[in-house]
Amino acid sequence: MQQDEWIRTRAREETRKGRKRLRIRVGTFNVNGKLPSQDLSAWIQGILPPMKQGEAELIGRPPSIPPMQTISPLTNILRNPMESWTSRKPSPQDSPEPQELVPEPLDTSSDPDLFVLSFQEVDLSTEALIYSTSTMREDAWCTAVFAALGEKGVLYEKLTSKQLVGMLVIFVVKKSIKGCFGDVRTSVAGAGLLGVMGNKGGVAVRVTFTPPAPPQPEAEKSDDKQSNSDEEKKSLSAASDKPTSNSINPGPTTLTFVNAHLAAFDEMSDRRNADYHDLSRRLIFEASEEQKRQKRIEKGASNYYDDEDGPELIQGGVGVFESDAVFWMGDLNYRLDLADADIRNVLADTEWDGKYDTLLRFDQLKKAMINERAFSSFREFPISHAPSYRFSPGLLTDKLGYDVKRKPAWTDRILNMPSAACQVHQRTYTSHPQITMSDHRPVAADFDVDVDYYDKDFHEAAVQKLYRLVGHMEDSHDRPIVKVDDTFVEFGKVFYGRPVSREIKIENAGKTPCVFRFVPADTDIPIHPDWLRIEPLAGLLLPGETARITLSVLIDNPLAAVMNVRPKDLSGTLILHTVTGKDHFISISGEYQYTCFANKLSTLTRLPGPIRSLASPTDLRAKHRPISASREVMRLVNWLMSTSGNMDDLFLKSADENMMDTIRECLDTGADFPHNAQTADSEVSLAFAVTLLRLLDSLVDPVIPAALHSKCMQMTNRDEAMEILGVLPPTSVNVWISVSAFLHYICQTSEDNQHAQKLAEVFAPVIMRDDTDSATTTLPASPAGKRSLFSFSSVDHYMVLCGVVCMFLKVLGKKKKG
Repeated sequence: MQQDEWIRTRAREETRKGRKRLRIRVGTFNVNGKLPSQDLSAWIQGILPPMKQGEAELIGRPPSIPPMQTISPLTNILRNPMESWTSRKPSPQDSPEPQELVPEPLDTSSDPDLFVLSFQEVDLSTEALIYSTSTMREDAWCTAVFAALGEKGVLYEKLTSKQLVGMLVIFVVKKSIKGCFGDVRTSVAGAGLLGVMGNKGGVAVRVTFTPPAPPQPEAEKSDDKQSNSDEEKKSLSAASDKPTSNSINPGPTTLTFVNAHLAAFDEMSDRRNADYHDLSRRLIFEASEEQKRQKRIEKGASNYYDDEDGPELIQGGVGVFESDAVFWMGDLNYRLDLADADIRNVLADTEWDGKYDTLLRFDQLKKAMINERAFSSFREFPISHAPSYRFSPGLLTDKLGYDVKRKPAWTDRILNMPSAACQVHQRTYTSHPQITMSDHRPVAADFDVDVDYYDKDFHEAAVQKLYRLVGHMEDSHDRPIVKVDDTFVEFGKVFYGRPVSREIKIENAGKTPCVFRFVPADTDIPIHPDWLRIEPLAGLLLPGETARITLSVLIDNPLAAVMNVRPKDLSGTLILHTVTGKDHFISISGEYQYTCFANKLSTLTRLPGPIRSLASPTDLRAKHRPISASREVMRLVNWLMSTSGNMDDLFLKSADENMMDTIRECLDTGADFPHNAQTADSEVSLAFAVTLLRLLDSLVDPVIPAALHSKCMQMTNRDEAMEILGVLPPTSVNVWISVSAFLHYICQTSEDNQHAQKLAEVFAPVIMRDDTDSATTTLPASPAGKRSLFSFSSVDHYMVLCGVVCMFLKVLGKKKKG
C-alpha cells in the first residue's frame, strides 16, 4: 500500500503542469414523497432573499442590521498563538502555491460548473418499495431543477441521473464543459428489508473530469503528430522529470458522489453507523476498460495476465473510496443526544451566542466522526444554519415551526473527503427554510475543487518508470542500506508553550529502493510519546536520495495537564524500521519544566514552593494542610491591584507574547517580576491581566464546576448563594473573591457604563467553563445567562468584600457612584 501510494503521488508530482478549478454546488433534500410544488431557485442558485429580522434567527444568518457585539472570549486574548500548531497537521495549503500551481477557473463566470442534487423519499408508495420502473417523479424533479435555474437554464444540461426508489441523484453540467466529463458509472445498494428495499440505502455516481486542453496553434499540430508519438513520450519521461513537449493530453480526475438515506429514530445511532459501513462495502462500480488499463499500468504489467492478482483485482470493480475526492450527502438521520425541551429552548434563545455549536456537541454524527465509528475520514464545514428537520405545516408546532412530536436535528448533511491529488475548498453550507413543501428543509454547499492538470501519457510513462524502480524491492537480493546522520536527539529543557524542533537526515546509501517507517517497540504501545510529533512517519527513498525527518514538541494545555503529573525525564527510544533492512534506534532525551498552567487549583494550593522546584509531582503538602489560595493567582492579582496606570483595556485586548512568557516563567520559578507595578506602562499591565486570564482558563477544572452551573443560574437570593458557596472547594472560593474584588475595582474606576458587561463577556466562559469532554447529556448554561450573572447590579459592594455573593460577580454591573 505504501509503495503504491508513493508511486501515484510521485508520478503526479513529476507530471503536474498546474491546477484547474471546478466549481461544484451540492444539494440534498428529503422531499417526504412530495412532487415539486414550490420554486427551488433559493436552493439551486443559493439565493437568500431579504427577510425580516425575526426570520433571520430561524434561517441561521444574522439580521440585516446586527446588534452591537461585545468583545468575544474567543479572540486573541485567550488564544495561544501556537494552538493551530497542535490542532492540525501541516498541509501543503499552509504555504503559498507556486505560481504555476495557482488553480485556474474553467471560465470567467462565478456560476457552478456542476450541480449534484440528491433527493430522498422521492417515492413513498408501497408498490415502489417492491418494484418500480417509472421515471415520472424523476422527470418532474429534473424539470423543477431547470425551472429553478431561470434564464441561466439554457447554459446547462443534464449529465446523468440515477434513482433507487426513494433516492434520486441528478447531475447538471454547463454545456460548454460537458465533454470534459466522462466514464459515468452508477451503483445502488438498499439498506431496508433484506438489504434490497429502496426506502433506505445509497445511490453512488462516479465520474471523471478531464480539464480541456489549451488551444494549439495550427503550425504546431503537424509537428506534434510526428514528434510526440506514444513511444517518444514514454522515453522522454523516463529520461527526464519534466515533460518537454509543448502539447498536452490532459489526464482525468475521478470524483465520486454518494446520496444516502440512513436508519431513522433517535436511538438508532449504532444502526446508522452500521449502514454507513455496509454501504461503503456494497457500493461497487464495475471497472471500465480504462480503469483496467490503469490497474495494469500501476501494477507494471505489460498485459492483462502478467500480474498474478490482475484478473481478480481488476474484474472485481472499484469502491467509492477509490477516487480522487468523495462527496457523501443525504438524509443521514443523525440526531441530538439531548432532551427535547433543552433543544427547543436553546434554538428559541435569541441571546445565546454560538447556540448551534453548543447543540452540535451532542450531535450523533459529530460523535461518530470523532470516535471513528463512522465517517472518520470525512470533513464537514462548520454548521451555521438551523436544524433542517423536522418541520410541520399543522398546528402541532413550536414557535420556530418545528414539529412538537420530533426533536429538531441536523439530519441533512454534506461531507467531503479529498486526496493529495485533489484539493477541496468549501465556501458555503446553508439551509433554505423558504422551501416549506416538506418536513425537511433543503441543504446546499458550494465547493471549489482544484484538480491536477497533468499530461496523461507522461503520467502513465512515469508510473511505469517508477514501478520498474521500486516494483520488485521485496524480491531484490540487495539489502537496503539506510544511513541516519544522528541517532541521538537532545531537546534540552522543554517549556510550556515554547515550540522546539529537531531534524535528522536519512539517506539511502544502497543500490535498491527502500521503504522506511517508525514502528512501536510492541503492539500495545504507541510509536512515539504523546508529546512528540514526527513528520513524516513513513516514506520511500530511491538509491542516493535523502529525506529530512522533523521531530517537534509543543506543550499546550491538554499535554501540560498530563505532563505536570509525570516525572520530568523525557528520555525514550524511537525505532526507524527499514523494510527488509536493519532497524535504527534513535534515542531522544529532554527535561520537562513543570508549570503552574494546566493544573488543578487543589494542586496549586498544595505546592510547598514554586512549582519548578519540585523534584517530583508528588512532592506536595499534605491534603489537610493546603494554603488558602493559589500563590500564582494571588501574585498576579496583587500586582494588578498595585498598578497605577489606566485599566480600561485590561482583559479586553491581546498582549505581547514574549512579555507574558516572562511573567509565566516568574510564576513557575518564584522569581521576582521584572516590572514595577507603580511605574509599568499600560502594555505591561495588559500582559499581567491576560496572563491571569489564561492561567484561569488553563485550569484542569474551572473555578465553578460545570455540575453547579445550572444551580448558579437559578440563584435569586443570599441564602441560595450561601448554599452554593458551601459546596465549592475553599480554593475556588478564595480565587473567586480575589478576582471578583479586582474586577469590581476596575468597574468602579471606569467611565464606561458598559465596562462590566465587557468584562463579563470575557470572564463568564472562563470561570464557568463548560465540560466539553463529558459524555453527559446535560445542556450547559446559557452564555447570556452567565454574563447576566456576572453583570447583575443589585448586590451591595460590601457582600463582594465579604465573599458571599461576590462569587457571582454581580457587582460588575454597578455604575460608578457620583
